[in-house]
Amino acid sequence: MTVHHDDQDDHRGSRRGARYGPLTRFKGRRRPHVRSRAGLLVAGTLAGAVALAAPAHAAGPTAADDGPAVATAGDDLDPRLGRALYELGQVQQAEGKLEAAIESYRRSAIFAPDHGQTFYDWGWLLQQKGDVAGAIDRYRATIRLEPDHRFAYYNMGHLMQAAGDLEGARAAYEAAVAAGAATALTRYNLGYLSQKAGDETAAIEHYRAALEDDPEHAYAHYNLGYLLEKQGERDAALRHYHRAIAAAPDLEIARENLRALQARR
Repeated sequence: MTVHHDDQDDHRGSRRGARYGPLTRFKGRRRPHVRSRAGLLVAGTLAGAVALAAPAHAAGPTAADDGPAVATAGDDLDPRLGRALYELGQVQQAEGKLEAAIESYRRSAIFAPDHGQTFYDWGWLLQQKGDVAGAIDRYRATIRLEPDHRFAYYNMGHLMQAAGDLEGARAAYEAAVAAGAATALTRYNLGYLSQKAGDETAAIEHYRAALEDDPEHAYAHYNLGYLLEKQGERDAALRHYHRAIAAAPDLEIARENLRALQARR
């Protein structure tokens, strides 16, 4: 019997080809959580946002270099400016001006420190730059502000897992489950970590939960089939191997296990 899948491909690639899932910004992320949608662009245009943002560089409070921006007592902060800076960062990011976007998010977090999506987008850009510690710090800030932010938990756990901090990764994923904020990839990674630790009962539970959210997750089908086969549930294992191959026809390891199991029937 071929062992369970544990190959890591380029983690910037497709979900099917990665053990941990992609480092991704998730196209389906939620709209920013703000108190009022009026004033997202205070002047109604990008020019207005730039006009508001420009003086802030000289006159506004500054953030520490080693952590998220924190407003101090007595600061005369206007959250409308924070929202304008956030929208400016979104435009800069879309245009590929990532350093400028990071600076806009940093300044936005000073003026609107309760806007969790600012910290998430800031963290994602730091993640792309390879600043793992900075990204994790911003994802933690996101979770403090938005305890149900599914992708902040996942990205934080993913970075820890990729860096070899398996206990930290497990804690991040389990916190997501406890908060009702687990993605399919979160549950898959928890399944993988449980399987690696020898807790096959927990692994099966997590793989099944992953498949409830994403029925076409090829590796969840494969690893679940592998574990069920070990437990003697051959018919169930066959079904999951077939589903794995249907979702990822190039998943040769599933084909090998399927042929070997069929030969023993």
